[in-house]
Amino acid sequence: MLSLEKNHASNALDLLRAASAQVVCVGHAWSFFISGPKIAFQSIAVCVFFILSGFVITHTLLRRHREGFGAYLIARVARIYSVLLPSLIVVALVDVSLVLYGLHENPGYVTPVIWLKTLLSFNNYTGFGSEFLQAPSFGSGGPLWTLALEIHIYMFIGAVFFMVSRPRQYFWLLPVAVFFSQMPMAFLTGTPIGIGSGLFAIWLGGAAICAVLPQVIGPRIRRVFALMGLLAFIAYCNLIEPGREYDVALYPFLLASFAGIVVFAAGFETRSEGRFIRTIRFSANYSFTLYLVHYTILYAFSRIGLTGWSGFFGGVITANLIAIAMAIPTEMRHRAFARWLSALFKRKSLWPG
Repeated sequence: MLSLEKNHASNALDLLRAASAQVVCVGHAWSFFISGPKIAFQSIAVCVFFILSGFVITHTLLRRHREGFGAYLIARVARIYSVLLPSLIVVALVDVSLVLYGLHENPGYVTPVIWLKTLLSFNNYTGFGSEFLQAPSFGSGGPLWTLALEIHIYMFIGAVFFMVSRPRQYFWLLPVAVFFSQMPMAFLTGTPIGIGSGLFAIWLGGAAICAVLPQVIGPRIRRVFALMGLLAFIAYCNLIEPGREYDVALYPFLLASFAGIVVFAAGFETRSEGRFIRTIRFSANYSFTLYLVHYTILYAFSRIGLTGWSGFFGGVITANLIAIAMAIPTEMRHRAFARWLSALFKRKSLWPG
């Protein structure tokens, strides 16, 4: 496993996470207020998010595998729902207000049932029971379909990992793995909803980078990886064109670029945290919230009549400010929430170890 300790690899991951969230926000703002999309950079940023997710979740599983599926589940629930629940409340408040004023384009998507199904990650669900479980993403929360897919991947991969590492848990984890495999497998090389083709494949690519790369890589190999990543990024920039943002054939170039960045950054030790590193970390620590609420803020701005650069800058700045205000007591405290959940449910007795 590639080490993230005492080097700049974790800072590089934070930078990618923060930058990707901003690219998604800016990309959607451009689509709303400036012009129609040419290359949808927000979709490329979504691909980067899935690579990051595969890498980080695999790193977590390999590093904390002795804690068992119960601890893994609690950590995932705390990480996701410390952000998703407050974000969905904000989205609901905005969307209901727009419906009441007759400004919402899809009032049929603003219902308690759809809100609950989105909260439980069944928005755009594909698989057994979809005729009862599936729903569109709530209201203006269009980007939430990616989170639903992520949650199903977390459950599927976590169940499979602990079935292999702890065979005595096989029989109760097998139904979890089977049920939650349905959405990820639908996104392995294709897509059931018209966008996001192959996102599970690129997630697995991020996981493979974490699991396959050796923990210690010598300086010469590190330079090779850095050069490989640079060349892959140049090739990707030359190959990408409108409509190919979710082209599975281009994913290897993104994965190679990511591997080069992480391995190169891992070669530099972190001796102190300057203002730049603290800024990156702060930005990364509200990136999840920004991803979930930005589209609703931008949509509201467009529906109340803002256009052009005033809508663009006003929407992006407002989305960031709201995300920061929300994240300070929620996303930035998800570890404290996880500890509280662990104590509440007494995981050692509740979950098989």
